[in-house]
Amino acid sequence: MVILELQKKIDNNLKDGKYKDDAKKEVFYKILSYFLNKYGEDRLLKVAFQKRFNTFNKYNRNQHQFSSLSFRTQSRIKHTIVNKTKIKE
Repeated sequence: MVILELQKKIDNNLKDGKYKDDAKKEVFYKILSYFLNKYGEDRLLKVAFQKRFNTFNKYNRNQHQFSSLSFRTQSRIKHTIVNKTKIKE
């Protein structure tokens, strides 16, 4: 089981104080360890893949069809962003 090995590694690193320098990492790994312990590998993977699948469906449902290679946008900028320069010889 990859997750159990991962959980053991996280627990050992927490005990050894590897994440003492970064408090956010320490909190993240404590929470991760807690949920691995509580729910197990199968349930967490199922939730992760379901979220991934739903995200793909959300963005692929209404695909934008590009009619040309140029684009227009509304902007508060009144002057041109890119100016043409004439090369003087």
